[in-house]
Amino acid sequence: MKRRFDTHVPRPTQAEAGGESFSGSRCAQDCSGHEAGYYWAADNDISDPNDCTGDSQTFVEGCQEYVEERRESSSKSGN
Repeated sequence: MKRRFDTHVPRPTQAEAGGESFSGSRCAQDCSGHEAGYYWAADNDISDPNDCTGDSQTFVEGCQEYVEERRESSSKSGN
């Protein structure tokens, strides 16, 4: 499956995604749950944090991080 990426949404750097934190959220072991939620939200054009659901708290947090960054990006660009 090919991912669609919005160029206006800032992505976490490899250092953020691959270490002990992901976009400011602490990770218990690795950040794969946060990363999966973040990219799922990007792939599905999620704009409401209430649409971030799942069995994994880290997945939900990653999704919510995407929504927050998207809102911040939109407010800075005047949209």
